[in-house]
Amino acid sequence: MNISLQPYSLQLKHPLVTGNTTFSLRSGWIVRSYLREKCFYSEIAPLPGFSKESQQDVFQWIAKNDVYIKKNLFNQDWIHEIPFASIRFGLDAIRLQLLASADGKSLHHYLNENSLSHVKINGLISILDPIKADAQLAKFIKSGVQHIKVKVGIKPSQELNIIRILRKKYPQLIWRIDANQAFSADNAVYFLNDLKNEPIEYCEQPVDFKNIEALKYVKDHSSISIAADESADSLENILLLIEQDAADVFVIKPMLIGSIQEIHAISDLISQRGKKLVFTSALETIVGRRITAQIAAAFTQDPEIPHGLSTGYLFDSDLDYFTEKIENGFFYLNQD
Repeated sequence: MNISLQPYSLQLKHPLVTGNTTFSLRSGWIVRSYLREKCFYSEIAPLPGFSKESQQDVFQWIAKNDVYIKKNLFNQDWIHEIPFASIRFGLDAIRLQLLASADGKSLHHYLNENSLSHVKINGLISILDPIKADAQLAKFIKSGVQHIKVKVGIKPSQELNIIRILRKKYPQLIWRIDANQAFSADNAVYFLNDLKNEPIEYCEQPVDFKNIEALKYVKDHSSISIAADESADSLENILLLIEQDAADVFVIKPMLIGSIQEIHAISDLISQRGKKLVFTSALETIVGRRITAQIAAAFTQDPEIPHGLSTGYLFDSDLDYFTEKIENGFFYLNQD
């Protein structure tokens, strides 16, 4: 099997500050394989502060298992036994692309013959610098984006004021806020209820990801819907969150879940239980974002649900394997 893994590092234009970490650099591995002289790409990129595995864990596993990767790439059971989600994701995605191509299909149509050809997206901004935030909002609006996600929990009082100012300037937008575990339960309730009259669709992960009781408390005492993000990192944990009625929405980062079969099982569970599912990138390159977009196109419950795929602009320079097409608020997929 002709397969290679090449490390990469990409610099962000500006540090991205979240409720629990700051990103200035994004690193990982590009997986490359060929079929009939056509090249296919995937990505392995654990997200620091979010993934259970580290970059060093992945490096050591790849070095130890290089021969086995080439031997077992089409062995689905072997991939499912890999202990690190980002590696399961990257290898399973390349495996399925090769199978799809052999069948004459794109990945998303191989996963679901009724797949969408484009998916609705939300924009992502940091509001710590209101001038930069305003400039980026204007760009998103020009590209047709109607939903905007903002990071909160760093300077709450300032954030409340900026959200109100921007909401008044751009009344057509619907907002998603992402706290990345920044609040205590009581502070989260206070912050969210202060925004009860604003067009906020939901708040992601207001409290510590391990504290399901706190998440449920915020859901029960807030006027804004609550989304699980860091807490929603496995089928077992998502089932527990649903059984505890601790979240209204589940935000899934495929890179943190593992194989596409695992992601599909989670998608089915969330749909069966009547909850909302949103797919989002884990700050990957265009390679990982494109695969995440294909997963969203194949497994989304509702074509009107926007997904978090607009993070490419955060990089100084992205990889050039694909050209990203975002128009009219949609991420467009090629058919090959």
